[in-house]
Amino acid sequence: MPASPASPHRAHLAASDSWAAQASQVGTTALAAVRTDIAEISSAIAAWDAGKPAQFVTILKRYLNDGRPKSAFAIAGATQCG
Repeated sequence: MPASPASPHRAHLAASDSWAAQASQVGTTALAAVRTDIAEISSAIAAWDAGKPAQFVTILKRYLNDGRPKSAFAIAGATQCG
């Protein structure tokens, strides 16, 4: 079975514990920002479903103007995510 494309990256992470710990923290931060995004989207959907369009718009605007996920992923090196 051929090695997966991620294999060289895993070897590099294993070679440097401090870098791996930093990368893990950066990834954890990015994923936490995404979880916040998902919660905001869920809140917006719930507001819409409850017939509260003004609340939906408020939540949607907050979500659209929140740059934390994009920034967190950019710091993690995933510039096309977030």
